[in-house]
Amino acid sequence: MRCIKLEIEYNGGKFFGFQKQKTKGSVQEILEKAIRAICQESAAVIGAGRTDAGVHAIGQVCHFKTSSQISCANLLRGLNGFLAPDIVVRNVEEVPVWFHARYSAEGRAYFYLILNRPYPSALLAPYSHWIFQSLNVDLMNRACQYLIGEKDYSGFKAAGSGGKNNIVLVRNAFCSRAHELIPFSDPSSLGSFGSVFFNLSQEIIIFYIEADRFLYRMARNIVGTLIEIGREKKKVDVIEKILFSRNRGTAGPTAPPNGLFLAKVFYSDMSEKSRSL
Repeated sequence: MRCIKLEIEYNGGKFFGFQKQKTKGSVQEILEKAIRAICQESAAVIGAGRTDAGVHAIGQVCHFKTSSQISCANLLRGLNGFLAPDIVVRNVEEVPVWFHARYSAEGRAYFYLILNRPYPSALLAPYSHWIFQSLNVDLMNRACQYLIGEKDYSGFKAAGSGGKNNIVLVRNAFCSRAHELIPFSDPSSLGSFGSVFFNLSQEIIIFYIEADRFLYRMARNIVGTLIEIGREKKKVDVIEKILFSRNRGTAGPTAPPNGLFLAKVFYSDMSEKSRSL
């Protein structure tokens, strides 16, 4: 029996979340159909995280067990032929049988896109949250520093959600306008395209957070609070007060799912134990 690890990306707006639903389409369900068609056997797909309806992924990781001897290269081609364009498999790798996409993970990273300009976008609407009021990104970024460290995140998890362990180790968190992350300093060197791209990047705010684990809707609840800080409705140190209070009612509203992306799942190096075929 082989254990196959998949790295996938998907448009979450097309599905009712990653996890299989009884009556609504999910990423897991479609993946299992594709594997059944390619491998000629049923296999349960286990994901590293259960993204909500509308949440996207560019670095989701899954695994499944199979007796099929199809090579990883042929699995990659076959699965993408079945799945694309809504779900794309970026990498296929055979890993040790003990590997588990969820329990072997050592951390995850998400980012959230905010379109911050006076008018919305017909093209970016499915992938960003439009805020027409000007946001103070410096204040938002300063507030992010209160998130870093091992803390009780009860105040940022969804009200009524289960789970007794609310301790999360946030390794990194920041807010930035996209143009500040672009490696070139002279957009005019790229001609008219460079100017258009640079102007758009000034209108997009990126929130990035990396942690060992995430509570239910934690990232979106943090974003909702950061937006209120950016609008100067809340002070920068409100993050610290919410963490101390452990009360969800003290935080801002939940940001919509369409701006959220699962960016990466982190694992320890298995290069000596795994092999790509």
